[in-house]
Amino acid sequence: MLAVALLQRCVLNAQWVQTNGLNHENVPSIVVRGSSIFAAGTDVFRSTDSGANWLKADSGLTNQLGFFASVYTFAFNDTYIFAGSEAGIFRSTNNGSKWTSINRAVEASSFAFIDSALIAGTAFGGLYLSADNGVTWKSIRDDSMYEDVTSMAVLGSQLIVGTDGDGLFLTTDNGTSWLNTHNIHMEPNVKALAVMTNGMQTPSLFVAGRFGFFYSSPDSGNTWTTLQTMEPYEMTSLIVYGSTLFAGTYNAGVLLSTDMGVSWNEINTGLPGTTVLSLAICGSTLYAGTDTSGLWRRPLAEVISDVGNQTEQIPSQFVLEQNYPNPFNPSTTIAFAVPLKARVTLKIFDVMGREVATVVSEEMPAGTYARHWNASNFSSGIYFYRLQTGSVSITKKLILLR
Repeated sequence: MLAVALLQRCVLNAQWVQTNGLNHENVPSIVVRGSSIFAAGTDVFRSTDSGANWLKADSGLTNQLGFFASVYTFAFNDTYIFAGSEAGIFRSTNNGSKWTSINRAVEASSFAFIDSALIAGTAFGGLYLSADNGVTWKSIRDDSMYEDVTSMAVLGSQLIVGTDGDGLFLTTDNGTSWLNTHNIHMEPNVKALAVMTNGMQTPSLFVAGRFGFFYSSPDSGNTWTTLQTMEPYEMTSLIVYGSTLFAGTYNAGVLLSTDMGVSWNEINTGLPGTTVLSLAICGSTLYAGTDTSGLWRRPLAEVISDVGNQTEQIPSQFVLEQNYPNPFNPSTTIAFAVPLKARVTLKIFDVMGREVATVVSEEMPAGTYARHWNASNFSSGIYFYRLQTGSVSITKKLILLR
């Protein structure tokens, strides 16, 4: 039987390897710029050989007393790389060989680029925008944004900002006006954001909250579904690779999901039980920055193929789970399992037996899946959803309650 709040533990053949030469222990930020990887925390290091060797790249990263300023986050464009630190924002024109202070007043803990504008998020709800690569800055903070800015994501012309206490904010005009997308059903403490495109007509947005709450939006933040309550697992970071989600956690290493966040696997062989603060992908390698043991790396092919090849991951029978949440308004998630390659349809019917929507109609390999149904254009009431393939047909009831 599937479970929406399922956390599966796997024993994998391959394992994580600690990188050499990265001698600081705390790595809250990793960024990949071309062939260079930057890892930051109590110092800044750069690797140009996929993490095999590391050199310090901290020249100029000092506070007003001349001491090194711990770095929280990075961002880059074609010309510059930016570093947010406890001593403000720094900029490098030579790929990190030398840094120059450009704003001592803004202690940036997160960055995002929207069009050509650089957005800096800070503690206590501060947001700043620079349209000239950091020469000048203006505040774009919303008056109701009282808490820390923890993370940001860009969806086309939309900037989505996660806060530690006030939920999510969205702007489509570079901060001139804001919409608070938080509702009473969502945990207001946002830890991490991720966007999945992967050829989708509408990108999916994922939000990790406090105490293991996990949310998905199939329509760029208009509607939300609670996918996971994984207490005591609490996510610290999210990253997307194709249709795969990776999550860093407090004290539980790295998790992986191949079904849009419905179920998760621990992929921690070789990785000590630790907090993973940051994740990055460079080429075919996944990197994890920890709080006590530096930076670790692992080939993506190992974790994705190993998880996919576990016999316990192949369902033994067709299964259709109860939709979640139920009742719902206006979107819900339907999980199901297919034990063999087959042509699968998942359709919605009204109480009169009339087909009103097709959620799935395609040939699918064996595996577990989750699909969203957005009923924004439908009236309240009882509906039925049917999973059908060959001679197998399973039907369950769902309730749309406005």
